[in-house]
Amino acid sequence: AAMSSADAQELQEVLCTFNVRERLVKVVDLLRKELELAKLQADIHQQVEEKISKSQRKFMLQEQLKSIKRELGLEKDEKETLVNKFRDAMNKLMQLGLVEE
Repeated sequence: AAMSSADAQELQEVLCTFNVRERLVKVVDLLRKELELAKLQADIHQQVEEKISKSQRKFMLQEQLKSIKRELGLEKDEKETLVNKFRDAMNKLMQLGLVEE
């Protein structure tokens, strides 16, 4: 019983059926339901895997693009931008004579 997703009522009906042919028909029906359920679960699993793979691929490509842009000097990370702003501000203050080196 634990190996089937059928409810207890359906399983009990199979057990209570004494005619072999009728019992086989009920078992085959239960197996068809199990097969449909297994196919559905496999389809859902595959769709989830594909979605995850696409998301991971997209993330990897975006990170590679960021690295390439940084190498070419087209994009700077946040820390570098903050350091450059600080340097520019210090240079302006030094030019105005408000700060010494």
